[in-house]
Amino acid sequence: MIENIGKTIATFMLVKNEAEYIGPHVMSLLDYIDGFYFYDGNSTDGTIEILEYIKKKYDKNDKIHLFKNKDCKNLQEDYVILWNELIKKVKEDYLFFCHPDMICLNPEVIKSALDKKAVRYFVNMESIAGEKRDLKIVSGRSDKWATIYKND
Repeated sequence: MIENIGKTIATFMLVKNEAEYIGPHVMSLLDYIDGFYFYDGNSTDGTIEILEYIKKKYDKNDKIHLFKNKDCKNLQEDYVILWNELIKKVKEDYLFFCHPDMICLNPEVIKSALDKKAVRYFVNMESIAGEKRDLKIVSGRSDKWATIYKND
């Protein structure tokens, strides 16, 4: 058994109109992630309502943090500003980045990476993405995907 007691991990992302994937995404990770931080860019497709429903019905430990009206006016400048602002809200020990359209098929590997003393980890994870949910991704978006970082 890997010892990672006391190490917490959160996922964070800017989202906008992710209703098709956001529910399965969160539910695939809910038991394995200590915090979810979402900046919503004024979604109009039900993304906010789905996150609020999951929070109310399934989030017994208050893991989901949703911040509304965080739209990028200028993708080149505002995106970086919002991204940095969101990261500062994360209180957990590690930051886990994944896309909102990714549904993790083996979430148990996420915390297993935290057994070493490092500032970033490569996690071999499987996920499903793509417009028709027919694209199976192994090891993130490449062979080695540095997806977990120590929150310093």
